[in-house]
Amino acid sequence: QESRFDCSAVSPSGSAGCAQFMPGTAAWINALIPAAVRATCPSRSGCPMDPLWALTAMVEYDWRRWGGNTWAANNRERWAFSLAAYNGGGAVTAGERTACRSSSGCSHTRYFDHVERFCGATGRSAASCRENRQYPRIILDRWTPVYHAWLKN
Repeated sequence: QESRFDCSAVSPSGSAGCAQFMPGTAAWINALIPAAVRATCPSRSGCPMDPLWALTAMVEYDWRRWGGNTWAANNRERWAFSLAAYNGGGAVTAGERTACRSSSGCSHTRYFDHVERFCGATGRSAASCRENRQYPRIILDRWTPVYHAWLKN
């Protein structure tokens, strides 16, 4: 989403490649991706500028986030939590869930219109919150239908 599949992209915050991994996340996920892909990468800290490495790492990361969100209210909410964590960090999303739990009428199992309202509760900037709140909607509402239509052809 952020790189528009430009594998040479580097954001002002330091995320790099077509999957926009921060250096620490790239190093962590590099140890978890399949050995055959890891073997194509000369760096122990990952190769986010390499499309094979980046897309494999992205799928692995999303799969791990998805697998950890079994408590979500439904699959759409589960994907929203997974995508928000991918974009903003899992620890941040966990902090926002905790803030939601303390608020009357907020369901910590629902991202949309619930947990997302607490963006910034862990100290993120308004700009980061805007981006993070839009990210799941863009992927789920804009790009997913395009991908489904493309796969049917």
